Amino acid sequence: MTVKNKKIPVIMCIGSDRVTGDLLGPAVGKMLIENFNLKAYVYGVTGRNINGENIDAYDAFLREVHRDSRIIAVDACLGGENEVGKIKVSRCGVGAGFAVRGGKKRYGDVGIVGIVAKNDKDNIMQLMSVEYDFVEKLSRRIAEYINANLTEFT
Repeated sequence: MTVKNKKIPVIMCIGSDRVTGDLLGPAVGKMLIENFNLKAYVYGVTGRNINGENIDAYDAFLREVHRDSRIIAVDACLGGENEVGKIKVSRCGVGAGFAVRGGKKRYGDVGIVGIVAKNDKDNIMQLMSVEYDFVEKLSRRIAEYINANLTEFT
């Protein structure tokens, strides 16, 4: 597969629609495609998740097909109690799966995370107990942020 304009940014939305708190990334991806006319490639939406089972394959694919493009990774994360609901941007990608698997690999050139719940002893239960409306509102804020600031990431 050849991409004509490799400078177009890539948005890699990480998460699973099986767990409410982890739905953030796919929900952002869906909103970006349905609500904004972005000049970007968007991967990872509800029904076509990028998650722990396939993230390394997607990462390799994106880096091969979009060699000259910046990859913006979007994911849910856990944080301190006073951080829940905040959005954080990082210039070094995201550490997908840290809360559940304790992984060390980072994905993307830029990372955008939405803090969906507080970090606790049972992180999976924390992710499962997040309310859908909260995730939807946070996803909308992130999608709007990406739409308004896309040129800053390229």
